Amino acid sequence: MKELLLICLGSIFVDNLLLSRYLGLDTLPDEAVNLREVARLGLFTTLIMVIATPIVYLVESLVLAPFEIWFGRPIVILLVIAATVRLASSWIRPFGSFSVINSGLLGLALLTIGRGYGLFESLVYALGSGLGLTAVLLVLAGISDELRFSNIPESFRGVPMIFIVVGILALCLGGFCGMIKL
Repeated sequence: MKELLLICLGSIFVDNLLLSRYLGLDTLPDEAVNLREVARLGLFTTLIMVIATPIVYLVESLVLAPFEIWFGRPIVILLVIAATVRLASSWIRPFGSFSVINSGLLGLALLTIGRGYGLFESLVYALGSGLGLTAVLLVLAGISDELRFSNIPESFRGVPMIFIVVGILALCLGGFCGMIKL
């Protein structure tokens, strides 16, 4: 139980998909957005991660690993992710970007496989990664909303300023590296 809690906390703070792995950067808010919409997108992404993780785990453990199909792993995982997202497409339409879900899920699947996580560990890692992604997106949406009223030079407005803020957030959460080991 302690190990699962450490995996969850580690995936939220230390091994955040957006800040330490740079997955899902295309969803960064470069203009003012509604915090509710960002929260809905983040929680929906978390839900898709939790749904797709056991499917990817089963495909990996029952098909890819026994037949040693290591070269086709990313393609097969992307097909599983695309099928999962397609099945949930009626829910996704109001949320916009498919690419954060695809890049985040592919990274999540490859990370859990590479670390040798079991099914429950993978689910906890997916839940923590989704919650961490949601938290970072909410913080960035709030900061970008405040930055609208700041006197920022023209060359730093929009995406450059968001990248600077992401870098500062990554440095802040990087301080947790020694506290939680994955």
